[in-house]
Amino acid sequence: MELIATKIEESLDALTMERAKERRIDKDWNHASSVGWLEDCERYLCLLRLCPEKEEVSGIERQRVFDEGHIQEPAMRAELKAAGWKLLERKKEPFFHEPLKLTGEEDDILEINGTKRPVDYKSCSDGTFREIKRCETSIDLMKSRFIWVRHYPAQMYSYLFGHKVPIGLLAFKNKSSGEKKMLDVPENKIYFNMLKDGLMSVNQRVDKEDPPRAVWKDACEKCGFVRTVCFTDREISDYAALTDLTGEMNQDLIILFSEWFRTEKDAKIHDRADKEIKRKLRGATVIVGGEWLFQTSKYNVTGHDLPEDIQVQIDALKKPYETTVERMRATLKWLKAPLKI
Repeated sequence: MELIATKIEESLDALTMERAKERRIDKDWNHASSVGWLEDCERYLCLLRLCPEKEEVSGIERQRVFDEGHIQEPAMRAELKAAGWKLLERKKEPFFHEPLKLTGEEDDILEINGTKRPVDYKSCSDGTFREIKRCETSIDLMKSRFIWVRHYPAQMYSYLFGHKVPIGLLAFKNKSSGEKKMLDVPENKIYFNMLKDGLMSVNQRVDKEDPPRAVWKDACEKCGFVRTVCFTDREISDYAALTDLTGEMNQDLIILFSEWFRTEKDAKIHDRADKEIKRKLRGATVIVGGEWLFQTSKYNVTGHDLPEDIQVQIDALKKPYETTVERMRATLKWLKAPLKI
């Protein structure tokens, strides 16, 4: 009898990688799903327009996350309908805002008292959902430690801008527990102006084929251009994440780092996280998830290895028996500001 489990896994992984290789080659428009990068790297948005074919494709782990999001979207839609909320039955079509070269396509349109509200569904890992659950408003998302969480409001603001509506809804779901979190996203004129100015700058730079110069930032490790365009002529391996952002090792470390950062006054939990981080990364200097910088440095400790029979003469004889032992010191920093290397 033939064993087929491994063959099935391999065929599914091959299919996932085919989807990961599908590129969006569009040099004419800025896409709402990428607009959040304005706060982190205008260069990224310029490169998406100037040379999108050079962006590295997503790894299989990240593609699995995208695929899971597509699976969760109809499930979240069905739950809203079952709860009595009215979603417009329509053919999904993107909007196009010619002056800003902005396009996008919301997941749904919610109708409330005759008014329309764009809806964007986000399925999340347990760690990301815990971060989002602490947010009381959409503005709080922009203060998150996680760059991808900080980008969520910009996508919705793009929909509000494109459809000329005053409010939208971000609908989050914990993929592990099924728990939901909803956040209203009302229009914000200050942010709208920032969005408008940023996209106009991108469009001007694209027309001149003059993107901003490459500067290493905390967002670089999540960028598909970091090795193909921006830093191809320099050594960045010491500052590379151990795995892709959605890789198991990296997600574990992000959760540990968050725990380490939040529990400095709780010695027991803090020390446990500290020991586990050092165990996983001993001897390394890396950026993990683009957000956390872990550094180690060596230092020497002088001790004395004395035979038992001369213990009584320790004060007089210890000098000849001095030994030097190499030790390691580790520091962990949250990269609130761009890293200069």
